[in-house]
Amino acid sequence: MTNARVFPNTEPGQVRFVPAENSPDGSPQWLLTRFDDIVSALSDDRLTPRGRTYPSDCAAAQLLVRQQTQAADWVGNAMIAKDPPDHTRLRKLVVREFGAKNAEAFRPQIQRIADELLDAVADHEQVDLIKAYAFPLFVRVFCALLDVPEPISKRLLPSEQDAKPIIPLEVGYAAAVELIETRRREPGDDIMSGLVAAHERDELSDDELLAMPLLLLFGGITTVPLIGNGVMTLLQHPEQLAELRRDPSLLPAAVDEVLRHVSPTVLLSRFTTEDIEIGGTTIPAGGHVRMVVGSAGHDAARYPDPGTFDIHRDDGHALAFGHGIHYCLGAHLAKVEGEVAVGTLIRRFPGLALAETVTLSEVDDGIAGLEKLPVRLRPATGR
Repeated sequence: MTNARVFPNTEPGQVRFVPAENSPDGSPQWLLTRFDDIVSALSDDRLTPRGRTYPSDCAAAQLLVRQQTQAADWVGNAMIAKDPPDHTRLRKLVVREFGAKNAEAFRPQIQRIADELLDAVADHEQVDLIKAYAFPLFVRVFCALLDVPEPISKRLLPSEQDAKPIIPLEVGYAAAVELIETRRREPGDDIMSGLVAAHERDELSDDELLAMPLLLLFGGITTVPLIGNGVMTLLQHPEQLAELRRDPSLLPAAVDEVLRHVSPTVLLSRFTTEDIEIGGTTIPAGGHVRMVVGSAGHDAARYPDPGTFDIHRDDGHALAFGHGIHYCLGAHLAKVEGEVAVGTLIRRFPGLALAETVTLSEVDDGIAGLEKLPVRLRPATGR
């Protein structure tokens, strides 16, 4: 299954106009589905992530206004919603912390977390890998990265009673506020302490400071579907799974192929600041451009035999982490998490198998993944 099927009629092709009455948010949109068109759009400074105000008669916009809270304001202050020079200023404060070298240095800590989570379920015959493994691994890595105190980190983890693992917006918001206040009182050698110090030097505003940990939390949560989608896809391709077990050096390429074949990020949005031509189509100023990343990963003009999952592809340039100046800050870390999480799981449980059929769905706006991933950790006949 490909992400193009999560969003019907988005196979790679010409730029397509979607009138307001057929659009999910009630605004006219232009869909980009070809790899080269999306790269071009994400490289063009005439497209901005800053959205416009929707018309007052738009039902979706009215619902957003009714639901608007102080906690929901954070996105507009995050670097993903900023253009240069503000985007450049904010990214410069943290980009070094998320480089490839630092991500690799964090691998042993991610490995320890993965081992502890799998130790906790090792005696189970069946487990939901999203709830028991992928989601808590993401949360614990986030908390270790930002040195989040245990009383705060516990509130970010789902309880046994929760139907599915999520972090409610208000919970994440409260955790970010408390973490900032803690680092003001007790500064250390960590990312948040550095950001608090930058705030005190007037290098970022109150709102921008608060948006930083929220961006890392809610933006980084795509690591969960990366792990889930990867495990599902490998179990559906047993020959390649067996090869990966024999040769773990293929893990980086396998993660890249998962990002192409079943990208967690399916849609990206931009708005045109002036009339612009993309793929031979003129999009007017103020146009809402939706880039269907899931389809770009299956563009035959870019990838030979795009419908085939192949861990031997030598081109890892997928668009799951975006492109251009807004390329995902945590891309290197997410890849390391994916390699450790998937590699450790398939090594420790050679009898791993799907317990039931699972299907990708839109688990969040523009994010494709699994709400649950029930697996048998060992063959049904016994240990």
